[in-house]
Amino acid sequence: MSGQEIRQLRQEELEAFFRLSEFAFQFERSDEERQKEIAEADHRDFWACFEDGKLTAKLRLIPFHTWVGGKLFALGGIASVSTWPEYRRQGFVADLLRNSLKVMRENGQMLSGLNPFAFAFYRKYGWESFCEIKQYEIPTAQLPKYTETSGRMERTEDTGLLNRLYEADAVRYNGMLQRDETWWKKLQQEWQKGTAAVWTNDEGVPQGYIRYKISGREMELYELVALEEEARRALWRFIGNHDSMIERVKWKAPADDILPFLLPNPRFKQEVIPYFMVRIVDAPAFLAAYPFTGLGVDTEIRLTLRDEHAEWNNGSFLIAIDGTGKAEVTSCESIQGREAMSLSCDIQTLSAMLISRRGPDVLHQIGNLQGDADAVARLTSLIPAKLPFLNDGY
Repeated sequence: MSGQEIRQLRQEELEAFFRLSEFAFQFERSDEERQKEIAEADHRDFWACFEDGKLTAKLRLIPFHTWVGGKLFALGGIASVSTWPEYRRQGFVADLLRNSLKVMRENGQMLSGLNPFAFAFYRKYGWESFCEIKQYEIPTAQLPKYTETSGRMERTEDTGLLNRLYEADAVRYNGMLQRDETWWKKLQQEWQKGTAAVWTNDEGVPQGYIRYKISGREMELYELVALEEEARRALWRFIGNHDSMIERVKWKAPADDILPFLLPNPRFKQEVIPYFMVRIVDAPAFLAAYPFTGLGVDTEIRLTLRDEHAEWNNGSFLIAIDGTGKAEVTSCESIQGREAMSLSCDIQTLSAMLISRRGPDVLHQIGNLQGDADAVARLTSLIPAKLPFLNDGY
């Protein structure tokens, strides 16, 4: 396209970015709110496509870290993707997304995540469905009834304490964000205003917390973290103690939550909701850093990978995984005649295998992963069994 430019915005250009967001996502800010947002923003996170000097489309690229297999990885969060109606369906957003992949690779961000307006749209560019959440709406009469628990509950504003408990829980999942002090401040004071309460056991060790808001006789449970069973019971007892104030509790729980099984009457409103997408940005680097399960034996797999939008991921790679789970990744162009089990897939399938719960065996069965059964079985055993979950948004 003639006259096209993709670049980071300058600080004085951020107002145009935020005004497009308000139009595209159909909300309004006051001038004071908009100026506050601009003053707090880092212009380096904001990217736009210009055609003959006019802003046509934009997105925000936010730096995060996320846990995968118990290990932290840098992640680029894509947000606020939008374009003016007169510039839609002309490839501007596609160009921005491809540029973001190059930028994230240069920044060492091996992964990318986003909350899609349409899953099918972002699948075209290599992102894949990441996780599901359970959304509960529990009438007060059906809340768990734990009459006696040990330890003590205490309301708190200590985000350092909350974060220590959060991280002890978050590492169990694939995809949870590492939260810094600024993120906690935003959560507590702007995005999820409410109350936080911590449970401490009889030995004086904090083992769980909840964050919640009560409005209109409804408790919105933002977060429930329990590091042991007694903590879970104590937290639900505390929630039940609000019964004179509320008629129901709403909560977005991890997909492996078993609360309905524990209740005398599990018939309450429950929805499973697809949430967020993920993409491997730099496949060779991510595979080399990935914490495979140590099987005590060496494994070599030849992986042929397809990625239409990140040419550095295209090709065949030899993945050599030692008995401890440490991997070395080499382009097969530099290794001729070396025998190894072979697999083939696109970047979406690889992202699903390594980060979400879609195992190689299932993906092979439905035709997304090609290769021999022995290679599929070996790769299945090498991938850590971690549930994908995300309790944040961006």
